[in-house]
Amino acid sequence: MNIRNKLIILFVSIVALISIVTSLAIYFFSSDYRQDEFYRRLENKGRITAKLLIEFDEVDDALLRKIEKDNPINLYNEKMVIYDFKDNV
Repeated sequence: MNIRNKLIILFVSIVALISIVTSLAIYFFSSDYRQDEFYRRLENKGRITAKLLIEFDEVDDALLRKIEKDNPINLYNEKMVIYDFKDNV
């Protein structure tokens, strides 16, 4: 094998390795970001719902559903369940 072919194989191997490492890093960081963002949104939604239920007496299930229906960042097939301090629905 001449030096030209060895250099081509070496170059292709280095480029492939860099591409694979970069792709894996992007996948890992985007997956981690999506998971953190999901839990942050879930926590914010829980806090807002709890605040509405605690501060206002006239808020009921129908009003909460109406508010959440117009929310642009709703989750697919989402269900909201509220528990009291004894874990009763």
